[in-house]
Amino acid sequence: MNPKIAEIFGPVNAADSDRDLLAYSTDASRISGEAKMVLHPTRMEQIQKFVQYARRSGMNIVPRGAGTGIVGGAVPQGSIVLDMSKMSRILELREDYVVVEAGVIFSDVNDILKDRDLHIPVDSEINRGRTVGGMLATNAVGLRIMEHGRIEDWVEEVEIVDGTGHHVKLKRDEAKNFCGTEGIAGVIVRAKLRVLPVDKERSLSILSFNTITAMMEKVDELKQDSNVKMILYLDDTCSELLDLGSSIHLFVEYASGEGEITNGSEIAEAIGMVESLDGKLKASRRIIREDPRVPSSELPKFLNWLRKYNIPNYGNVDVGLIHPYFLEGSSYEISELYKVVKSIHGSVGWEHGLGLLKRDHASPERKRKLEILKKHYDPSGIMNKGKVL
Repeated sequence: MNPKIAEIFGPVNAADSDRDLLAYSTDASRISGEAKMVLHPTRMEQIQKFVQYARRSGMNIVPRGAGTGIVGGAVPQGSIVLDMSKMSRILELREDYVVVEAGVIFSDVNDILKDRDLHIPVDSEINRGRTVGGMLATNAVGLRIMEHGRIEDWVEEVEIVDGTGHHVKLKRDEAKNFCGTEGIAGVIVRAKLRVLPVDKERSLSILSFNTITAMMEKVDELKQDSNVKMILYLDDTCSELLDLGSSIHLFVEYASGEGEITNGSEIAEAIGMVESLDGKLKASRRIIREDPRVPSSELPKFLNWLRKYNIPNYGNVDVGLIHPYFLEGSSYEISELYKVVKSIHGSVGWEHGLGLLKRDHASPERKRKLEILKKHYDPSGIMNKGKVL
């Protein structure tokens, strides 16, 4: 054990056994990497001291939340892993905001808020293990993107330790701009997030269609209705997995009583069906989940391309975020997907980030933004080596 690191973290919160290094050598992406050491900070001051030492010593650092990312964002590349799970306190809870440490599980925060009829409306049942820090790092979304946007839209303040070891407090626009940096610019330590009263007046309709053309005509009509807050699309394969039949379906949620289903528990059950698709598709060996976003004008072309090649998919047609699922080993098919998305001016890595897997497919605009932030906050380049850029 490095004596300086042992001095900063103590024997309990620093580990370099073969078992620990193996466990932290990958994340949910299952990409193999190499961890040199695993550290479990409990205070911001430890992070500051360590980052300053790492910078002087030429070490590189991988911040890690729950390790649920699927693009290799937390896979170490001969790096020291900074596991934030012990910094998981809710520090302040008010009617209009909450202050939490980065390692807290996001769904746990929302479970506590629900007792007060409050929530941060970007949660999803698909991945209840995500930490706040991880969600900020990838600029996560929930199912209701059209209504509630990304987590950047709910951030009031983010506190980070940057790549120089300085504690930096970012507010509003600066905090929003930092979201989605995937650990390459600093370690997210805590955040202040706005909360919202739970809207109890909701209704839902489930609509079926025989063709994508007919479905898209309905989507265009629904998007003109200000009461429509979510439009989820299921292709025929996904519809069959939910025992809805072999046609295409839309799940349309209203902030009014216009929908056919008005009972709150029935609505939750229906939305839960959609959220169960991830598990059902993976159980059928479609284990690779992609996350392209395409322009509305190109959505029919894209959905027809997926249908032509029998690629199961569902997603938010209200904003053009679609989730195609692939069999393991489908590298050629996925590369073709990326070509199609690029040709219609869409983007990949829109929900899950770029990490190791998609760093070569970022748009020039996204790369420029991240390069500027990297240079500003991590001029020595010690944060999350090999990711994103």
